[in-house]
Amino acid sequence: MSGITTPARRGLDGVVAAQTRLSHVDGLAGELIIGGYELKELAGRVTFEEAAHLLWRGALPGPEPLLALRREMASQRALPEETLQVVRASRTAPPIDALRMACATLSLDVADPNDISPQADLGDAQMLTARFPSIVAPTSRTRRTSSTWCTARNPTRSRLAPSTPTGSRSSTTA
Repeated sequence: MSGITTPARRGLDGVVAAQTRLSHVDGLAGELIIGGYELKELAGRVTFEEAAHLLWRGALPGPEPLLALRREMASQRALPEETLQVVRASRTAPPIDALRMACATLSLDVADPNDISPQADLGDAQMLTARFPSIVAPTSRTRRTSSTWCTARNPTRSRLAPSTPTGSRSSTTA
């Protein structure tokens, strides 16, 4: 032995953790490519649903598929009671923490947790993505205002009123 040792590499520089067709990061050029588009082409120009479609299907949707996706996602925005309980309990936590805690409960509402087919995964991803705003919005709203969370089943409104002593919930708008 020569007594010369090579120092061990530190950190993850140069380590490929995973490969994906969805995105590419070119740190030296300062570029983030998502679904074949530079981020600056998408930011502020595509909707939430269009971005989701791009990630799920590999292309931006046309007008009819976009309308169908918006309708499907709107029909899935209502949160299950278990998730509502977590969101209510986390109302003073930062929105990202409320989202993290509440998202863990959404798997309880998956139609068939044992179905790992691409079609089932896409359906689960759509359901989860549709519900994220329903978790974040009321949490954020209560930080900006003193409004009471409502119980309306309308997916455009929050369903997060605290329970009253009689067990019924108030029904005020947020």
